Amino acid sequence: MHGIDVRCPDCGTINFCLDLVETDGWMACGRCGCTARLISLRGGDATDLKNCRWQLLRPLPGSRTLRTVRSNG
Repeated sequence: MHGIDVRCPDCGTINFCLDLVETDGWMACGRCGCTARLISLRGGDATDLKNCRWQLLRPLPGSRTLRTVRSNG
């Protein structure tokens, strides 16, 4: 089965070859890091993008950068 290309609802980046059936409509954007889920409005398939709505989960502002703690030893 081939995945579909989905545009991130937050930043607009196209994420290629996503299998939304396997993930129950969930996707994570490779650029901005947000997690989104397609929710079917009519109880149909989650890959029917015209009849779905996005639910966004954005990462916390400080979670994108890793902080290194140096010890003075």
